[in-house]
Amino acid sequence: MSNIDIGKWNEFRIEELFDIYTGGDLILRDIEIGDKLVISHGGKNNGFGAYVDTIGDRKLFDKDKTLSLSDRGIFISYVQPSDFYIGTRVKALELKEKYKSNKYVLLFLSTIINYESFRFSYGRNATNKLPELIIKLPTTEVNGELEPDLIFMENYMKEIEKDQRELLSNLKSPFISKNSKKIIDTTGWKYFCLDEVFDEIYKGKAHIKQKIETSNFKNEENINFVTRTEKNNGVDCYVSNNSIIKKEAGNSIIIGDTTATIFYQEDDFATGDHIIVCRSKKLNKYNALFLKTILDKERYKYSYGRAFKMESLKNTNILLPAILVNKYYEPDWEYMENFIKEYTLFK
Repeated sequence: MSNIDIGKWNEFRIEELFDIYTGGDLILRDIEIGDKLVISHGGKNNGFGAYVDTIGDRKLFDKDKTLSLSDRGIFISYVQPSDFYIGTRVKALELKEKYKSNKYVLLFLSTIINYESFRFSYGRNATNKLPELIIKLPTTEVNGELEPDLIFMENYMKEIEKDQRELLSNLKSPFISKNSKKIIDTTGWKYFCLDEVFDEIYKGKAHIKQKIETSNFKNEENINFVTRTEKNNGVDCYVSNNSIIKKEAGNSIIIGDTTATIFYQEDDFATGDHIIVCRSKKLNKYNALFLKTILDKERYKYSYGRAFKMESLKNTNILLPAILVNKYYEPDWEYMENFIKEYTLFK
């Protein structure tokens, strides 16, 4: 990819390019789950918040014309995969009607806008300054006026996409077997309530991090301290394995009940607040990874205040491979284990 010559680029204010919309509070627990995307304020996962049903009094933004933008505390724009609503502390930048837009144009614009994020760090919110924010763009002359060169933007991003596809096509992942294109037949799978899948589902003993001895380093005397964090398999730090700490045995799946963070814990651990522990005599690290993947598919149901509370968790139904045992269907633990062994290097 050749370097871009920006010497002839020109400046544009955001308000010259976009119509700007400001999001408002959404009480999602009062809205039915559906297939419409809600973008929340955040710097991860494309700003994903939840999937909801149609909201009659809210504007649904066209994904091919509109960027989402978190503008307070963090400044980052995203191109969205589907039409979307915006929540609080989020803006929608809808490209003005005179411009012909598509995802490639938006990807270019999003990249340029995100280069300006340094201006809004350390509490400098962009809320009131956004319309006047200046970005530099490639230009072309239209009827004697300089306009953003959308064709250049589109072609440039397509070229990048082509280069990346060619690069990826030459890579062979060591985590996927040669049979990875095999389609999984789910016709024989059955729905199981989680209370049927696990022998035990209970709240872990909540330890307050500030009141216990913690360490950032693992050693033989420490055990994992598991919280609702998304990072590091849920391990926030390490704690001293002493009489003050209630230790949970490893080989269990843990779920953050207000965040729906889901991880398999192979080793012994202690828990912070709002951690649910799920156990089964048939659980091992292979079928646990299979179950975690299935459970992750349910996370969208439990965002924005729809907590993964104990009763709702126990009554959650998930689709699993099944086997008939004494006239009753049970989860096919052996299938789940063998699937993970076949398709990964965890052997």
